[in-house]
Amino acid sequence: MISHSRVDLETSYFFSDEHGWFMGPGAVDEGYADYWSATRQDDPHHSTYASGAIDQDRTLLNDHTCPADVHGESHEDGQVVSGAGWEIREALGAERADQLMYQAYGLLSTRPTLGDLAEALSATAWDLESAGILTAEEAEVVELVLDERGLRRCGRFLALQDGEAMPVNLTVFYWLTGASWKLACRDLQDE
Repeated sequence: MISHSRVDLETSYFFSDEHGWFMGPGAVDEGYADYWSATRQDDPHHSTYASGAIDQDRTLLNDHTCPADVHGESHEDGQVVSGAGWEIREALGAERADQLMYQAYGLLSTRPTLGDLAEALSATAWDLESAGILTAEEAEVVELVLDERGLRRCGRFLALQDGEAMPVNLTVFYWLTGASWKLACRDLQDE
């Protein structure tokens, strides 16, 4: 049985390399964990089972996209993943969406980016189409969701086009106290 806690054991939450710290794997982990928790309960408001109340900030019925809603906090960033998963589930039905999500997860490394997840979901959708489980139109719906959510674009690095600008948010963690603050770069600038 797949549950939120089981998924948490599968990927690296974050890692450091020559480019610095990267929280992307945590977003994939939390998004998948939230998806499985919600699909198991057949309810996109998965937080009701943990807290007894709907957490409007953490529902799978969302329109989160990358890079706009990615801030470096895995639970928040994972909402891009869980929202996309639930949108696909609504289009394909629970059984086939769950199969897609499960098989795509098997293609991921232990340090996946949101872009890696998009590629895995895309490849799996077309594999399921070749197997007669999805129609070509349904595989195209998966592609559309991935594109609209911006998942393909969000790898380890985000390439900007000439003249393109985007706000950058930083999440500063104090692991020992459990406190965090989100600051936009514009908040750090002198007025």
